[in-house]
Amino acid sequence: MSKLFEKLAKVQSELKAPKNQRNAFGKYNYRSKEDILEAAKPLCIANGLCLTINDELLMIGDRYYVKSTATVTETVAKGESYSVGSYAREALTKKGMDESQITGAASAYSGKYALNNLFGIDDTKDADATNTGDKGEKPAVAKRTAAVKKQTPAATPAKAAPRKEAPKKEVKPDPASKQASPKKAAPAPKADAPTGAKTSGKAAAKKALTTEQRDNFLKGVEQGKFDLVEKHLKNYAVDAKSKAVTAALGKAKSGK
Repeated sequence: MSKLFEKLAKVQSELKAPKNQRNAFGKYNYRSKEDILEAAKPLCIANGLCLTINDELLMIGDRYYVKSTATVTETVAKGESYSVGSYAREALTKKGMDESQITGAASAYSGKYALNNLFGIDDTKDADATNTGDKGEKPAVAKRTAAVKKQTPAATPAKAAPRKEAPKKEVKPDPASKQASPKKAAPAPKADAPTGAKTSGKAAAKKALTTEQRDNFLKGVEQGKFDLVEKHLKNYAVDAKSKAVTAALGKAKSGK
């Protein structure tokens, strides 16, 4: 067993599994079971060890638990083995997961902590995480300095002094201007009538009927409103549409 522990201790001293995963909802970093396996497998092979993980479903009280057992075994003949276990309870329900996925999540969680216990994983950081280059400033100090800079409000620009207006001089009216009566503006010349227009005292030429107006007049004829149609039809120019209304009116009257 002493040789097995020597190999395991060597793997533990060389293994680095940083928390490279990020939980955006909880705002924390974490490592997954897959991250540990990816880092541990090459070291186990290099030291003559085989790494396995087995799961077992247990009922404790009225709840199901997943027990994960992580084992390292020497690859030589009649090699010895060493195991460490960990438990995780299944959630009753979990949003977005069916029952098999809930069991899988519990398996991944218990397996991760079984590997943590087997390899003695801690949260030590490598040189790349603490290296600040030539700044000579520790990460905690750098964060605090950045926070202070961020919180410092920008200087408020000074307000310009209001301008003082010069006092207005009182202008006295000229007596001569009071006596002189103002001249009335000459009336604007009337525009010449367009060429070809009749020079009568009446207003501009009558408007032509639109299609909608013609249809409304025809409906009035159908409804027997002859006098009303004749009264309003006089206000429109004589064209094909008004003639159609006049013809319909004449037919309706003759048939009455």
